[in-house]
Amino acid sequence: MAYSQDNLFLLGQAVGSGPRIWVYSEASLAASALDASGYISNGGKLGMKVNDLVLGMNTSTGIWSGHSAVTVNATTGAVDLSNGTTIADGSSNSD
Repeated sequence: MAYSQDNLFLLGQAVGSGPRIWVYSEASLAASALDASGYISNGGKLGMKVNDLVLGMNTSTGIWSGHSAVTVNATTGAVDLSNGTTIADGSSNSD
């Protein structure tokens, strides 16, 4: 799906100028889509900075991925995120 600012939330930030933690959730979100350069097209304008943590959540499967902001375009605000790492998988439970 296409990026929607309504799906991006600032979860927390450090006191001062430290990194922030963001959550982006979407029903069909794939980590590979979120880490596509410029997928978050206005993150810089919302306050996202290099090294911020972005957690992606597929609301259909419960799969979470972790990404860091690699670059933020100073002109457009577009963000390039690192490749995602799965950090939780709500679609599997072995007990």
